[in-house]
Amino acid sequence: MSPASIGAMSQGVAGVLLSLLVMTGCASNATPGANDQIGGEIGTVMASGFVCSPVDADLGPDATLQERLGEFRLMLVLTSADDGDRSAEGTLALLRQPQGVSDVEGALPHLVGSTDVDLGAVDAYRVGDPASEDPNAPGVLVIESDGSGGRSILLRLGSLANRRDVVAFDGAYTVLTVRRIDRDGFVGSWRSATWDTRAEGYFCARRSAE
Repeated sequence: MSPASIGAMSQGVAGVLLSLLVMTGCASNATPGANDQIGGEIGTVMASGFVCSPVDADLGPDATLQERLGEFRLMLVLTSADDGDRSAEGTLALLRQPQGVSDVEGALPHLVGSTDVDLGAVDAYRVGDPASEDPNAPGVLVIESDGSGGRSILLRLGSLANRRDVVAFDGAYTVLTVRRIDRDGFVGSWRSATWDTRAEGYFCARRSAE
């Protein structure tokens, strides 16, 4: 066989192998697993394979996180920075609020929880400890309510912001707004601000593998 024929055959084999690799990669992203994508078609990929992208949608009237208990993988993506998008990833745990702890007036029974996501990495303000497991000052408080704008589901971060015996007065906050809920988790937008600074972006929470 001539050198030219061998070269042509090698190029053909390489092309087939490349096509198989591309098809395998697409199939892995379309199947529930480590590389699941939550959100739209284009997202930010973390080293762990967690893919997250923004969603612009309104919740349905019956949307709720009341049955979304347990542990999730949480990703916050900052989109308001001058130096480009940044992200932070951590664990989010949600459970039912213990009996005897008061609810916010007009809201459904709360879920409480905690997260170890690094808020500073995405310029979000820490209003106390987001990892607090104190039911009277939880690191995460889920507030669901109905208003003129429809169903609202918020995750307020920070033990000081969520204390039942103190009314926040300094104007600082970090809040996640849920935009869509599916079987694997929920996604939405987030915003954090103090008197003179503000950061915002989108987030994804995907149920952790058991």
